[in-house]
Parts: sequence; C-alpha cells; structure tokens
Amino acid sequence: MAAKSAYSRAQILRMFRSATGKTPYRYLQDVRLEHARRQLLAASMSITEIAHSSGFASHAHMTKLFHEKSGLPPSVYRASNSTSMTA
Repeated sequence: MAAKSAYSRAQILRMFRSATGKTPYRYLQDVRLEHARRQLLAASMSITEIAHSSGFASHAHMTKLFHEKSGLPPSVYRASNSTSMTA
C-alpha cells in the first residue's frame, strides 16, 4: 500500500492502528477467527477444513489462536454451542 500512496509504511501502520486499534496483522487474524467461529456453528466441515477456508495455514495455528482469544479450543466451542442450540 505504501508504494501506491504518498505515505510511508510506518505512517500507514500508525493510521491503521489509530483507526482500528489493531495492527493490520492482528486485524486480519481477528477477521479469520470470526469467520472460523461462524463456520464452527453453521457448517459440518472439519476443523481442518474450516481453518483452511478461513485463511489459516494449518488447523494447529487456528486452534492456538482460537483458544487464546475465546478461552476454548474450537472443538469444545462447537460442541458447547451445538448442544445449547439444540436444547
């Protein structure tokens, strides 16, 4: 983006962080995690398939970040939300 604009890379990063409160990398991770969360609730895909469809390189990477962010591994999140949705 910096090459296409009048701003330096550092200026763009500062502006992005100021606007979103996150670095571009963290913002992208959060978008991917939100996509994965929705897929866990709606789709019958495997966690590996969800990880790849959400843009993660591996299910292990998604699982680690998902657990850090939500406090639950994806499989537990899916199971706990599917039982509460059917009850």
